[in-house]
This record gives sequence, structure tokens and C-alpha cells, in this order.
Amino acid sequence: MGNRANFVIVKDQDWQLYYSHWAGCRILDALIGGPELALRYAESLRQRAKDQWVDPVWADGGVLVDLDRRRVLFFGDELMVEMAERRALMSALPDLWSGWQAECWQDRFEEQALRCRGALRIPELDLAAGVESAQAWIRTRVFQRSADGPTGQILKLAKLLAPVGPGLVVSGDAVADCAVRPRGAEWARFVDACNFATDSLC
Repeated sequence: MGNRANFVIVKDQDWQLYYSHWAGCRILDALIGGPELALRYAESLRQRAKDQWVDPVWADGGVLVDLDRRRVLFFGDELMVEMAERRALMSALPDLWSGWQAECWQDRFEEQALRCRGALRIPELDLAAGVESAQAWIRTRVFQRSADGPTGQILKLAKLLAPVGPGLVVSGDAVADCAVRPRGAEWARFVDACNFATDSLC
């Protein structure tokens, strides 16, 4: 079990690879505070040899933070499958990564709808609601108790299975809780960006 992710940090013409067992479905938790939070988050994870990538079959997410070129590339996160939340976040995040290149690839549903020539009806996006939903979702994930997060859930499951599976071993990566959370100022910047986005959409 897990939501595995690779984290790559490029710095001074070199790069380091890190592994997270649970970040694949919560990549944005590492990005909402800008580059400083992303770097702290990655460095809190287990460093891997440069050839120890997560198998693509099992990779649910990944982040590349290139400090030399000021580019960030990521995929994953359960929030990115919701159109309103994805659009809202991709228009809040650039302010938090000031001076960095920001692009959103493969998000052209309007073009697809246009090519259907009216045969496909798509509900209008409520981006303001998307901002509010995304902010609430991330707040819950970032500030939840360890017992309620993935680590706590896997420990509960292991305890339930112990009587029927003697000798069951839980990987250290599965129970390593990433204690890196946004600092007060980083969280405040994210909230301000969300509020600004909501105000500009209303």
C-alpha cells in the first residue's frame, strides 16, 4: 500500500533523488509554501541513489524542483483530478513561486469540447468554489494529526491484520511520517493567494 512519489532537487548543476511512500496523492502539500517549503519537504524524505526511481507502475506522483533554472514540474495529487480545483490552484500557485516558470500541460478541455461541436455539454466551472475547496482540502491534509493520516491508517490496518498474519512486517517507509509542514508565513501566503484568487473571480 502507498502513494509513492519521487522528489528530485536540482542544485548547483547536480541533483538528488528522494522517495516518499505517501506523497503521491498529496504533492501540493510540499508546494504551497514556495521553493523553501518544497526543499525542506524533500530533504526530510529518504534520499535514494540516483538509479533508485519508483517503478512507473507504482508512481502516483513526482516533483522536480530545479533551483538552478527556477522551474518546478510535478504530477499527482488527488486535487488535480477535479477541474475547478486544478484550474484554481494553477492560477494561485504562480504567485507563491514568484520568478519561477509556471505552465499547466494537458488541460485543454475547452478545445476538446469545441471539437465536439455542441455534442458534448460541460458544466460551467466555478473557480471561486474550486479555490475554497482546494484550500480546505489542503488545510485538512497538512494539519491533520498523524493518527488520521496515511501513517496512522497503515498502523491501524497492521494491528487489525496482526492476528491473522503473524510475522507481518510494515515497511519503515510506510510509517515514516513527514513532519514538514508550512511555517506560519508560508501558510499565510498560501491563504492570501487563495483569497486574492477568490476576490478576482467574484
